Amino acid sequence: MVPKVVSVLVVVVFGVMASVVDAAGPTRGADRLTGAVAGAGIHPLFGTSPFTDGTVGESDGLTATGGGLITFDFSGVGLGIVSVLYGYTCLSAERNVSTHRFVVLRSTNTTLAPVGATGLSSVIDRVGTPNPDTDRVLLFAPPPPPQEPCSREDRAILDTAPVISLSVTSGTWSVHDGLPGYP
Repeated sequence: MVPKVVSVLVVVVFGVMASVVDAAGPTRGADRLTGAVAGAGIHPLFGTSPFTDGTVGESDGLTATGGGLITFDFSGVGLGIVSVLYGYTCLSAERNVSTHRFVVLRSTNTTLAPVGATGLSSVIDRVGTPNPDTDRVLLFAPPPPPQEPCSREDRAILDTAPVISLSVTSGTWSVHDGLPGYP
């Protein structure tokens, strides 16, 4: 179980990020991803561990803003709690799927998640279904494909990569597809 201090930190960081977005108002014609979640993460080397994630991000199709804080409890494998503050470098949505690239801005374990490392992730918002929201995360992602970052080609990378699979047990991610088309 993730300690309450970490959970409170996620809620506080998420609240601050959400208030900044709310103050400016959501951008019209933007793809967005928001959420505050907790659940189980399956790491390819470390097995199953609890996680929390709070995120607010959006993109006008050219520039992405926002980011979040994700925390994994790797105490079961002797690594303790690892918290990573990340910022989006691109974000796009297609119906209920958000694909995004991010950069690590701060980390409590720079061996596992060094500052400056880039990653790729794809959230599936299962709104209206009995299935939980899910995410696939790849740290140390290859460079974006030549077409455009945050595209279907990026999502295809996750199909064969050693990703961390996340499954939500409380909270929800919300994906908003506000731009026409999808790269």
